[in-house]
Amino acid sequence: MLFKLTGSSCSGRTTLAHAAAGRLGKIVVHDTDELGVPEGADRHWRHRMIEMSVRRALDYQDLGIDLLLCGQPPLGELPAAPSAHS
Repeated sequence: MLFKLTGSSCSGRTTLAHAAAGRLGKIVVHDTDELGVPEGADRHWRHRMIEMSVRRALDYQDLGIDLLLCGQPPLGELPAAPSAHS
């Protein structure tokens, strides 16, 4: 299962995500920004990062592990990722 936690920079989303993961069991936490955000990042870059995250969630699902995804991308962009429809 894929969980999404969104919020602006420095809002505490990563801290909250790790605290929640510690209570939920088999769940990993990743942030869409963890690879770094390049200067001039645009919608195309953001969509690539979201697609990569959805693929990662599917890989974890095959292992019986849930993914809590943190980040700033709008929630509506997540279901638009091509892998979200597989």
